[in-house]
Amino acid sequence: MMEITNWSEYWSEFDDFCSDLDNSDKNKTASELREAKRFVNGLTDGWYEFHDNFKKTIDNSKELEVNEIERANQLIKILTITLEKR
Repeated sequence: MMEITNWSEYWSEFDDFCSDLDNSDKNKTASELREAKRFVNGLTDGWYEFHDNFKKTIDNSKELEVNEIERANQLIKILTITLEKR
């Protein structure tokens, strides 16, 4: 599991993931993930919208490789755990 201790590290990893997708010509998925991030507005509803859209994007993507899905699922899991604590 990823070692992420704060939101700055989370967003850095998320942005790196999106950049890696772009570099692998998986621009559609990267774009959808960046759009999902726009839901985060400081309100709890926005975090859940981000979570749901992130998960849906990964679940529906036909272009991701196994290691990319695993990486995304780790980010989703970290987010899920944090939201469950609220």
